[in-house]
Amino acid sequence: MNFFYKLRESLKTQPEFPGGSSRRFGNFGFWKRPLAALTVLCAPFLTNCGTLNSVLREPALSIHSVEVAGISFTGVNLLCRVNVENPNPFDVPVPELEWELFVQDHSFAAGTVKSAGPVKARKTSVVEIPVNLSYEGLYNSAASLGNAGEAAYRIALGAKIPLPVFGDQVWRLEHSGALPLVRMPSLGFRGISVKNISLDRLEFELTWEIENNNAFALNLKGLDYVLMVNNSQWGAARMPGELVLEPGKKTAASLSLSISALNMVREITGLIARGADLVFACSGAARLGGGLPGLDDIEIPFNFNGTAKLRK
Repeated sequence: MNFFYKLRESLKTQPEFPGGSSRRFGNFGFWKRPLAALTVLCAPFLTNCGTLNSVLREPALSIHSVEVAGISFTGVNLLCRVNVENPNPFDVPVPELEWELFVQDHSFAAGTVKSAGPVKARKTSVVEIPVNLSYEGLYNSAASLGNAGEAAYRIALGAKIPLPVFGDQVWRLEHSGALPLVRMPSLGFRGISVKNISLDRLEFELTWEIENNNAFALNLKGLDYVLMVNNSQWGAARMPGELVLEPGKKTAASLSLSISALNMVREITGLIARGADLVFACSGAARLGGGLPGLDDIEIPFNFNGTAKLRK
């Protein structure tokens, strides 16, 4: 086999990127010249393809792992690690890696990773590819996900290294898996009810409703509130302990409020007796978390306003 014929023919190839779209993989001219020069210098001593292959060997690329590096109520971060093994007695350039993320066979993100420095002779380098996905963008684009707890994804990779004899070699790699899907819980305010009335003390119950739209349980880790009624502050408190929010269900979270100031007790008792409308504003924040390993806690602020009649 004629060496120079093979070299010339191999450099003509321009493969396609995964998914069918033709893309270039960066400018590798800097590396072509020294490697081509090495081939020319060695050519008088290389008499056949078998001898060439014993001196120049293709690097090996493989996906080492893909893992969830971070997850929150707003998105998920994946980290893809690619092994680049150089079996040759000389350094080779680390390839540019172009990646594309598909969810439910729809393209959602793409990018290019450039690594500094070569892969040392007879060594293996690991190239890390961070892939970030927004849940909002995903849910807006993929209505078919419905209330699913996970979604099938695929990462397609393309890499090219210019090598003499072998030409500009292109590797196509793919990894498939399942993404955990996280949805923001919804928070509502049921209102205020009277639990007990006495001459020197009033007891109320404030109730919130939290809907967990996820396929896994969550924990309500805290709830702070300030309650204003008719422009007067009736109370401010924090929920003690935690409350489990079952998947796919609505859960009531209730807190008790006591008022013992005599002037307020008389005023509020009169309002209740007359059946007067009360203008209230309840503001604060709920902190939720748990459910999935690595899931970050989230704080959901709230501000509910309205009118109500208090009845025992």
